[in-house]
Amino acid sequence: MKNTTLLKVLSATAIFSAVAAIEAYDQDNFAFAAEETPVVANTTTSTTNSSNTEKPTATTATPAASSTTAPATTSATSPVTTAPKAEEPATVAQDVKALKDGEYKITAEALKFYEEGRPSMAAPAIDNEKTKLIVKNGEYSVNVSFKPITFGGLKGYLGDLKYYDGDKTHANHEKIDDSEFKDSTIVENYTTKDTDNYINTYKEKFPNRTVYPKTVSYNVDKNKIDSNNKLETYTEVYVPVMGSINPASGTQRMILKFDLSSLARKKVTADNYEAATYENPNKDVEYKGTIKKDFPIHVQGHLRNANNNDEESLYGSALDSYVKVEKVGDKYKYTLRFKKGLADVGGEFYPFELHKVAYQGKDIPLTTLASNGNSSVKEGSITTDKLLEKIQLDGTAPYPNGALMSHFVTLKLYYETATDYKERPVKLEDVVAPAKPKPVKPTTTKPKEEPKPATPTAADHAVEADKVPNTFPTTVKAELNGRTTDTASIYENAFVKDVKVEKVGDKYQYTIQVKEGKSSNFLLRNKPFTVSKLTYKGTEVNFTEVDAATKLKEGKILTDSLLDKIQVDAVFNVQTKGGAKPRFEDRAAESTIALDFPKVEKPKEVTPAKPSVPDHEVDANKVPTTFPATVKGELNGRTTNSSSIYEDAFVKYVKVEKVGDKYQYTIQVKEGKSSTYLLRNKPFTVSKLTYKGTEVNFTEVDSATKLKEGKILTDSLLDKIQVDTVISVQTRGGAKPRFEDRAAESTIALDFPVVEKVKEEAANNLVPAKIDNAHVANKPSMANDALVPEKTRVEKVNDAYHYYLTFKDLRFGAQVGTVDTLSVDNTAAERTDLGGEGHEKVFHFTSPEKLTEKTITFSVLVDGKPLRGHSNVAATLKFNWDAATPLTADQVTSLHNDETTKAQAEKERLEREKAEADRLEKERLEKEAAAKAQAEKEKLEKEKAEADRLEKERLEKEAAAKAQAEKERLEREKAEAARLEKERLEKEAAAKAQAEKERLEREKAEAARLEKERLEKEAAAKAQAEKERLEREKAEAARLEKEKALKEAIERVQAENKKAEEQAKAAKDTVTNLETSKAQLEKLVKEKEEAINNATTEVEKEKLTTEKAAVEKELTAKVTELKTETEKAVKLENKVEEIKKLEEVKKEAVNDIVNDKSLSKEEAKQLEAIVKTASLKDTLVAKVLENGSSEEIKVSFDNSTVKAANFVVEKADKETIAKVEELVKNSDKNLSVVKTVDLHFTDSKGNTINKQGETRAVTVAVLANEDEKLEVYYVNGNKLEKVPSVYKDGKLTFFTNHFSLYTIVKFNPEKPSTSDTSSTSTNGNTSAGTETPKSSEVNPGKAPAQSEKQTSQDKALNNENKATSSEDKKDTTNVFGQEDNKVENNENKLNVVKTNNTPTPQNVEQNSKASLVKTGLSTTATAGLGALLLLSALVLRRKTNK
Repeated sequence: MKNTTLLKVLSATAIFSAVAAIEAYDQDNFAFAAEETPVVANTTTSTTNSSNTEKPTATTATPAASSTTAPATTSATSPVTTAPKAEEPATVAQDVKALKDGEYKITAEALKFYEEGRPSMAAPAIDNEKTKLIVKNGEYSVNVSFKPITFGGLKGYLGDLKYYDGDKTHANHEKIDDSEFKDSTIVENYTTKDTDNYINTYKEKFPNRTVYPKTVSYNVDKNKIDSNNKLETYTEVYVPVMGSINPASGTQRMILKFDLSSLARKKVTADNYEAATYENPNKDVEYKGTIKKDFPIHVQGHLRNANNNDEESLYGSALDSYVKVEKVGDKYKYTLRFKKGLADVGGEFYPFELHKVAYQGKDIPLTTLASNGNSSVKEGSITTDKLLEKIQLDGTAPYPNGALMSHFVTLKLYYETATDYKERPVKLEDVVAPAKPKPVKPTTTKPKEEPKPATPTAADHAVEADKVPNTFPTTVKAELNGRTTDTASIYENAFVKDVKVEKVGDKYQYTIQVKEGKSSNFLLRNKPFTVSKLTYKGTEVNFTEVDAATKLKEGKILTDSLLDKIQVDAVFNVQTKGGAKPRFEDRAAESTIALDFPKVEKPKEVTPAKPSVPDHEVDANKVPTTFPATVKGELNGRTTNSSSIYEDAFVKYVKVEKVGDKYQYTIQVKEGKSSTYLLRNKPFTVSKLTYKGTEVNFTEVDSATKLKEGKILTDSLLDKIQVDTVISVQTRGGAKPRFEDRAAESTIALDFPVVEKVKEEAANNLVPAKIDNAHVANKPSMANDALVPEKTRVEKVNDAYHYYLTFKDLRFGAQVGTVDTLSVDNTAAERTDLGGEGHEKVFHFTSPEKLTEKTITFSVLVDGKPLRGHSNVAATLKFNWDAATPLTADQVTSLHNDETTKAQAEKERLEREKAEADRLEKERLEKEAAAKAQAEKEKLEKEKAEADRLEKERLEKEAAAKAQAEKERLEREKAEAARLEKERLEKEAAAKAQAEKERLEREKAEAARLEKERLEKEAAAKAQAEKERLEREKAEAARLEKEKALKEAIERVQAENKKAEEQAKAAKDTVTNLETSKAQLEKLVKEKEEAINNATTEVEKEKLTTEKAAVEKELTAKVTELKTETEKAVKLENKVEEIKKLEEVKKEAVNDIVNDKSLSKEEAKQLEAIVKTASLKDTLVAKVLENGSSEEIKVSFDNSTVKAANFVVEKADKETIAKVEELVKNSDKNLSVVKTVDLHFTDSKGNTINKQGETRAVTVAVLANEDEKLEVYYVNGNKLEKVPSVYKDGKLTFFTNHFSLYTIVKFNPEKPSTSDTSSTSTNGNTSAGTETPKSSEVNPGKAPAQSEKQTSQDKALNNENKATSSEDKKDTTNVFGQEDNKVENNENKLNVVKTNNTPTPQNVEQNSKASLVKTGLSTTATAGLGALLLLSALVLRRKTNK
């Protein structure tokens, strides 16, 4: 634990993080979340105050010219060391919307504009290595670079990008108009050499451009960055390759979504660097599988790197892999055991124990199960709502330099390993670190002499005989190891794994490749590095550049014999700082190039075993018609015939070719991963593949993805090829990866599709057709109803296609329609009418193409007239060639002859019909003329006869009329005389009958009235009796309920008082016991001090010192506990004293009530109930500033229903004060206003609470002379309503059941009143003799509810509110025994309760009693109650002060 190298490394990390932060200029250095970077905090605490932890301090040093960092002081206890180059510091959260000016590396993804979350076709074109966020003067913009991509076999570049910067969001982004997109700025272009086949399409679209854009820039709105640090922008791109296919498809819309998560953290300086402030930013993962065992269970668990779960965590060895999982209620509990672990720090191993483990920002309590002084076993548990398979934790452990190192770790649980839970014994295991290798001293960056090659500490190693290849050249897997450790070097990532080995004369040549690498190792922390020099046996390897972008270089080493371990001396150039001024440092490393030569099987010596499953030939109907063909394939297990666990290493598509009379299969393999338990997401590759004893030779296609290609040759075409594979599985990652070869019998299964036989097309065919609506997909057009699809004919003559469409009549109910015209490409088709029952007609048009779809137009006639809206209607003509029926030449000739015959017959029929129609029309016209002449003649004869008849009838009518008139006159006179006589007789009879009827009706009505009155009186009497009975029962029930509530309230108060006394006694006993324990511990400390002084050996003295420290620690805890319990006991004792005083006050008040002879028995009983049920009520205090001094206004009430947080007192505005003063003066000129205030409750958020009902006693300090009396009035609109109040010792207490506007007035009772005994209107006029409405009588228990809150208050006077609450009271009894009175609001009248004109003391008392009749309160009782509440308030105040 005292290793000097480790102290140097860790001191640099913990102490010089501030120096690195000051020197760093580029944001890339601060990517804390990208790797498992330790977070360092100082554990030194102050000795004078155990509750305050000092932050780590560091002395910032300026680097010298030699680039060696100056020493710094870590803490009072840390040794002074010389630190190497400081790495980048840890990070803390920062606001991505408030970044400093500069350039920041971010990533982007391209998504489809109209399909939620789906990747755009252009997604692979984004070059995220060059995507940047640029901040300048607080404004944000982005730089996006695009690469060429290939889709559908066509390679293409991006041509243009426009962006949208308006107000539309994700919810309505589809409504963005084309005109709203703006041009982006082209930052960088491709060269003229970077082109494709569609550059001319691009130049036509953009005439002023000659090359494709490479990087574009546009502004973004930082306020649109969401809570996940994602920024969504809307763009419009132009892709020339798409535009060349269809101009309408060239322009596409796309969402570019930028991820700024990497910028959400910033550097940590020495002032804010605390390990406890960092929480694991990753998310837990829920387990979706099925557990086949009952809880509790044991499962295997590992601690993985939180940011790369493929790697084990630095703290992985500290976890006991058996994790207990159990279900507790509806939650899940995980019990973990932690032991001493061994940390791998840059290839050096150090024992450690976890100091603490945190989950979701909270420390997990750890219980020590066993300890032996050197190591311990601790146990802790986590509880979650869901069953998780990945749990994100923060682990912290002390390192040798005394600093705490915090790492993010993922607890990964493997539920497929679940076993029944069994209690496991606790085992202590001691951990011993292996011998540490010689540390590598970093060199300075100054120019220096070329180093002389060091003598290798290990010799080269020749390849074993059974591994020597049969043929050269060959490619061998290799890795770069540390020479002394023989494990993977921390610089291995700069070494390309494949080495080409060839024979040159009698020597062997190795072609090696190196590139820029990175490593998450503690010493490198993702810093880029390259091989700057490589020496073998004193000879430097000469490297030539292969790829400048990846810094890929190639060199050759020549050896006398074939080696699989080549000892080399390497110098690595490590970038220690990025940004505008990067820094580099050369570091030497003794290394070994280890080549993995596979064992060579001697060909033809052993006949390969026949596979357990034979190959399978392709079915005859699946043999492709042409070669080469690409077939989908997969890698299966040979015996299971299902997907192999290594299938991800097999590329799905296989190229099949015919080579002579054999078949060749080109297969590709790559690096794969699998989440199965056996592989656990470890990478693997196909290292060897054999078919029928012959190994397949693979060549590299892409080193980045480890893509390789090989060929298999077979005698026949197979769809199942049995192969033997060897899979190289990485069993451990990180700086020292380990690999393991695993053999597998496999089947390459190829999915050859069924080949459909191509049908030879005939020249002439009957082709079924249909006509669809041109605007609605698959909707038949009207013309389709007239089409005869089975008669549609296509004839090919030379190079032209002739189309014949047959139509019949359309039926519209009783009407008949027909397709009159048909046009194709604006040319009318030739029409031939065939006639027949359906009046068929044939339309003929030609086309140079074989059509499957064609747009046509047609017109419809109904009963010979054009159908409205159906002239030149567009439609889609579709041919179903799959259902075509070939026609022979004879059949075509026959059809043509038949159509000619029908057409001629139809023509002749139409001509005959026309001649017949002409003849019939001529006959119709002749008949119409003759009929018209005959009708005219007959009309004249009829008119003359009619005139003669009419004249004769007129003369006859006149003579008859005269005789009739005379006859009627005589009949009328006779009838009139008879009528008059009859009327006289009827009137006399009617009068007599009416008089009799009215008499009878009057008698009947009177009888009915008397009966009705009798029944109503009986019903009313019965209802009244029932009402009185119910009221009596209700009153009795209310009385009993009130008595019961009173009894329960008194018992509750007594129980509370008794409980307080018991609590005080128990607290006192606890203090006594603690004082005894304290005395015993103090005595024990003195005994330990004497024993230490008398100790004879250092061992005994050290043991006694430890025991004394333990006793002192226990004594300190006991003293703290005694202090807490003493304070608690004092508070409880004070509360008991207050209760006793209150009980004395209550006893005196009850005596006063009993001795008050002016009270009735019922009044006294009610007041006794109020006093006996009184306890320490909830109290709120408002501090009010007035005239430069502060006063308190208190309210005592039951807060259990109101739930108030504050009591607010607001001074009335001038207008309200003037109005109140006018109301008071109009009521009585002797009254003068002392104060007008508006009272209300508010909750914790300041919202007004309008609840009412419980009694509120308000106490305010008011000065009054001895000859003055104070009263309180509730201002209810234009009325003043008196409320009960008590004034004593300078305090005025009044009672109400709601808050509103109140005014305090004073007057001299000896002066005569100027007010009327009844109500006074606001204009001063009196209304003599008017009774005071009951609604305006004073109800001290429950004042009328305020109908509307008074407005226009000047300002709130309360500067500070304090609340003191006693235990909640649940007694909801109305303490005054009075229901709410109804208030009549009359804006034109002011009603003030007065009982006489001169308020003498006697009248005042009578007035008060009259006002309190319904409440059960008298003046004396009210004063007693006020005194009682005032004393209670003083007791509570005293308690608060104490």
